Amino acid sequence: MRNPSDLPPRRPRQSGGGFTFNKPSRGRIVVAVVVAALVALVISGRSIASFYVNVLWFDVLGRTDVYWSVLATKALLGAVFVAVFLVIIVVNLWLADRIAPAIVAPSPEERALAGYRQLVGSRKWLVRFVVGGVLGLMVGLPAMSQWQDWLLFTNRQSFGIADPVFNQDVSFYMFQMPFAEFVVNWLFGALVLIVLVVSAVHYLNGGIRLQV
Repeated sequence: MRNPSDLPPRRPRQSGGGFTFNKPSRGRIVVAVVVAALVALVISGRSIASFYVNVLWFDVLGRTDVYWSVLATKALLGAVFVAVFLVIIVVNLWLADRIAPAIVAPSPEERALAGYRQLVGSRKWLVRFVVGGVLGLMVGLPAMSQWQDWLLFTNRQSFGIADPVFNQDVSFYMFQMPFAEFVVNWLFGALVLIVLVVSAVHYLNGGIRLQV
């Protein structure tokens, strides 16, 4: 019989469910950044061409001030809605971390999530800011298309005719209601998305477990 001392030593089991992650090399990071920049350039090429044509067109008309005002309004709307979404989701993620359980009972599900925790480690807030920022851009930038409704909302005028049912000036339905309706719908969609993201964070923190 073979002597146990002749057997090769057993490797210690990796903590975190046996998952190991190697840090990507600098070369791979550079290649990924270059590829992402090229893809972004190709995707935005049409927008850049459209922007240049519009600048030339308004310059010929002598009304470049109108075009820059439209762009400024779009940028303002996009920035405000992105910022609002980012603030709401970051606050909710912070609360999710505050109420996360300190000790989670061991289970196969928990061992599977240990790999995620090992990968993220102390960079979890960086990951969450990146995810929140990407989602904020996806949700907030479409608000730029509401620039006409916003200008109507901010430059509303009274018609002097009251609605017989709600006693509102008729101008409310033309100047204010379209943008207000968009804001309500946007908030509803944003809150639904935030609930899904925060629920996922609760699950990763061990605050939610699926019952089979």
